[in-house]
Amino acid sequence: MDAVVEACLEMAKWEAPAIGGVDGQYIPEYFLTGHNADFSALRASCEEIGMNCSVFVFQHGDLGPPNIIVEEEPISGEIGFVDWEISGYLPRDWVRTKFRLSRGMDLPASASEHPAWWRIEIQKALGAREFGDYAHAWGKWQTSITMN
Repeated sequence: MDAVVEACLEMAKWEAPAIGGVDGQYIPEYFLTGHNADFSALRASCEEIGMNCSVFVFQHGDLGPPNIIVEEEPISGEIGFVDWEISGYLPRDWVRTKFRLSRGMDLPASASEHPAWWRIEIQKALGAREFGDYAHAWGKWQTSITMN
């Protein structure tokens, strides 16, 4: 768990002036599109939610357990990540908020009686590292766009 938090911190050191993938294209972040899947409107969505959009940091976007590779016999403590298709530059606070929202980052039900505990602990650790939490604001935003 600590290695994932440290990796999030390291990736967040890479900044960009705009939302986007490393290739300059859109990021397919469905959590920020409402129901229209308009990836060109991610910044507007982030602003409506209230996140700081003055700088954007690099993030993986889907650090659920299936996308984390660990050594079979831990020696170095290093980890690796796969499935980078929604990685890119988004508001810093989206890193923690995504952990708050995405059940895709839970442990498999077969691995734990409480699959969400891992995701919850990571978001708490990110909070201790000054990543903001916009889960409630995101929920209100989702409700507002559903009502329109």
